[in-house]
Amino acid sequence: MPTTFSKDSLAKACRVMAIGITMVAVFLHVVSLTHAGGIWRDEVGMVNIAKLPSAGEILQGLMHDHCPMVFPVVLKTWTALGLAPE
Repeated sequence: MPTTFSKDSLAKACRVMAIGITMVAVFLHVVSLTHAGGIWRDEVGMVNIAKLPSAGEILQGLMHDHCPMVFPVVLKTWTALGLAPE
């Protein structure tokens, strides 16, 4: 026996689900922010590589690292714009 739903009831159900999913996502984000640990060793290493003065030195620093060149370039640009804490 097929059931039919009106467009209004389907729209209301979609809104309720969207609000519920958003609330769960916000809750998980808050939990993640309040329980985040310290910076990991590889993250600190990437910041140190990004702080090197020239692109050649950055490439030399990446010889033994697993990350591609884009991450230190983004970090270097971010710090050059003065957006990083000292």
